[in-house]
Order: sequence, then C-alpha cells, then structure tokens
Amino acid sequence: MLRRVTGSLYMIAIVVFVARGIIALHSVESASFFIPGIFQLISILGVFLLTVLGSIAFALLLKEKTNQELVQLASYDDLTGTLNRRTFTLQAKLALAQYAKKGKPVSYLLFDIDWFKTINDTYGHHVGDQVLQDLASRIKRRLGSEDLFVRYGGDEFGLMLPGTNEAESTQLAEQIKRSLGGSFGEEPPVPYSISMGVLTVVPNKHTQLETLYATCDKALYTAKSNGRDGMYRSQSEQVPETLASC
Repeated sequence: MLRRVTGSLYMIAIVVFVARGIIALHSVESASFFIPGIFQLISILGVFLLTVLGSIAFALLLKEKTNQELVQLASYDDLTGTLNRRTFTLQAKLALAQYAKKGKPVSYLLFDIDWFKTINDTYGHHVGDQVLQDLASRIKRRLGSEDLFVRYGGDEFGLMLPGTNEAESTQLAEQIKRSLGGSFGEEPPVPYSISMGVLTVVPNKHTQLETLYATCDKALYTAKSNGRDGMYRSQSEQVPETLASC
C-alpha cells in the first residue's frame, strides 16, 4: 500500500510538470515560477509537499524493508527458506486449534534424507547444503498456501497440512518422493532419497503438537528400519491418549 501511494504521488507530480510544460509552450508568463500569482503559489506548495511527503515515504519504505528483513531472519531458515522451529511451532499450534474447531483432518509428515552424513563425508558440506536446498525447493512447489514447512535442524524436516486427509497426504508424500528423481526437468546435486513418517488426525482441543511429533518420529524410525527410501504411516489410534490430553 505504501509503495502504491508513493508511486501515485510521483505520478501526479509527473502529470503536473507535463501540464506545466504544455502551458509554457503557449504562455511563458502564466507558467513562470517568478511571477506572483495563483500558478506560483500552487507550484511552490506542490514542490514543498512533494519534497516532504516523498522524504517521509522514502523513510517509511526503508523501515518497512528493514522490518521485513528482520521478520525473515527471525522466522525462516536462512539456508532453505523454510520456517524455523520456533515459528513453525507457533503457527502449527494455531492451525491445530483452528481445525479442531472445524472438525477437519490435519496431516503431519516428518522426514529426513537417507545417509545424509555419507553425502557430506563423500562430496563435502557444500554439496550437502545444495541437497538440502534442492529438497526444500522441490517440496515447496507442491504445497498449498496454508501448508507449513519446517526445517527442524540438520536434514530433518516437517510438514503440517491443515485440511488434508489420509488419502491426500499419502498422495502428496508419493509425489514428493517421485520428484526427487528430477521430474521438474532438473537433476539434484547428487542422488538422494528420503524416509518419511506420516500421520493424519482429526484434532480436538487436547491435541498436542509434541504428541504428533513423537508419534511421527516413531513412524519415521520404522520407515528407516524397513530399508529407508520409503514411507510409514502411523494410525491415529497410535497417538497416546495420555499425552494427547495433557
């Protein structure tokens, strides 16, 4: 909004100066800044207001840009552009509360890169960072506006998909796995795969994010135990009631 207002202000100034130029072609005296009159008064006031408002707008735009950069630094992972853990936790808990009121499902995916330490040791940490960025980029293309994507740390990531049921989350998980082979017309830095733990629940007012994480983490461990490069789904009945109601 501030940019639009500032742009409109300068557009008006351009139109006024163009109009003055046209007037000057027909009557030099009436368009002169040095001859007292209504045109001189309007011109001086206009230049004054343009200078003051333009300076204020410029300062506000710089402040807005700084605020956006601070929000970016405070809320997002600087390597992958995903949410950091703190911001994700806040937004995910709000989403759980909202969808508990709606009585609609929420899906939660927890995953990491198979043998990521081997990738770092073999190709170097620079390539490891490229793999993390490549994974995040491919997944972002498949997410909706309400989906939350977090990097917990290292090569561990999470997805919360509000309003996504079991079939839809399974389909998304399979699409993500297929996309890692370069289906977007580009190849990853090095071949890699992921293991995923998936859970779908219809939350209630007692549902805790920490409980969903713990349950999904067990599913992720099972996916790894089954040979990696796969997905294991926990059933909602496996969410501990004692933890869910704490």
